[in-house]
Amino acid sequence: MVEAPVGKGERRVVIQPIAVKPDGTRVPAVERQCDAWLHATAASAAFQPDERIDLFRHTVEPTLQRELRHKGAANGDGSYSAELIGYVEIRDQPEVPER
Repeated sequence: MVEAPVGKGERRVVIQPIAVKPDGTRVPAVERQCDAWLHATAASAAFQPDERIDLFRHTVEPTLQRELRHKGAANGDGSYSAELIGYVEIRDQPEVPER
């Protein structure tokens, strides 16, 4: 969830899905179906906690920053706040799960 100023003291709040492979490649198909993935059947984690932190620090956060700049949400001083509200690990990219 991202909150950013839009001018005249107003702020905009949006949900910005970010799906990446371990190598940092974006996965738009997963981003478009994020609701289905968030409701999919749970399985064991694919990453160890330190791997997960590294993925967020070096891949997810920079990807989010680029996306916000592209959308014009992080212009000027770049002030925005972001909060992780959901997280899914997908071992392979199978078909979108049924609900």
